[in-house]
Amino acid sequence: MTNRKPLVLWLAACGVLGYGLIYWSANMVVFMILMLTLVPLTRAVFSLLFSGIRRELDGFEKGDATAVNSMLRAIFALSWILVPGIVAWWLKDSVTLAPIYLVAAIASLVILAAYSTITHSKAAMPDANRLSFFATLKLLGSSSILIRILIVALGNGAHALHSALHPLIMTGPVGGTIRDVGIFAGLLAALEIPFMLFWAHVAQRRSISFALSVALLIY
Repeated sequence: MTNRKPLVLWLAACGVLGYGLIYWSANMVVFMILMLTLVPLTRAVFSLLFSGIRRELDGFEKGDATAVNSMLRAIFALSWILVPGIVAWWLKDSVTLAPIYLVAAIASLVILAAYSTITHSKAAMPDANRLSFFATLKLLGSSSILIRILIVALGNGAHALHSALHPLIMTGPVGGTIRDVGIFAGLLAALEIPFMLFWAHVAQRRSISFALSVALLIY
């Protein structure tokens, strides 16, 4: 799909519905069902937004496009410095984390409203250059692409495991509070920004594959 707007809007709507129902119901069964269905769908919005940005950067030099992407990710990381700390301060005396899902539902609603006003500057790809659904699946099964998918999946899996465990460790064995988790998340985001800019600098002079390989090795 060259025009990602309908898909982004549908996925943002999934976020409004999924996060909103979790907050409204305050029910464990509903929480589990939605975390396995609608919530994973809406998390794809972030990747789609960046794929849209990459499409707008098609006319740029490869190194410049990589640098712009890294800088944009660094800008996005600023929100991770502010929002976790603000939410943690807001919930410092709370016995439940349910309001977090209200914040997520509102954020999804903002994305839905904002992206609905965006018009794409580039013409859609001609039909002759488009791959069919089954041709795309066949392409994903090729060894060169499949290896890349597996590497990305391993990196994302490690990141997801870390994200799930560090709040439990901080509020468990370490004896911290919800507020400490928010501060820690903000500090992590603050560290991400200079490293994103550093890897953009490296990718301009070497290759994106080199930068990814070294970064994954360190991780």
